[in-house]
Amino acid sequence: MATFDYFELFGSNAIFATSPVPEATLTINLFDFEDQANGENLPEGLGVQDPQVMTATQILYALLLLLKTKQGEKIDTDPTQKVYIADAGKSIATGARDGQIKRSFTVSFFIDAGLAGTPSIDQIDN
Repeated sequence: MATFDYFELFGSNAIFATSPVPEATLTINLFDFEDQANGENLPEGLGVQDPQVMTATQILYALLLLLKTKQGEKIDTDPTQKVYIADAGKSIATGARDGQIKRSFTVSFFIDAGLAGTPSIDQIDN
């Protein structure tokens, strides 16, 4: 599982195209974010009901959930896996968000580079 492919990260119908040059596009089929019961990728009860009205926030959340279903069971299950998403719990928000529920994830990237600064995109998964 080490390096995720486009289908694991973006759904079974994702299309990554680099031709004709200089094209580089990624197409995500939002229907991939439906439940497995509908023949798609997310566990029952977590998928979207109507992919045609998904918001950008819902798409980001769906990508996180999809990756969680494809990754190793624990952070050290596959030491060659370059990204891992862990549940960071739920809590009741306060202040201006009083009454909202905060759902958190920790996203960890593992790189073979130095510690100084933020790694570039090119340093991730190489």
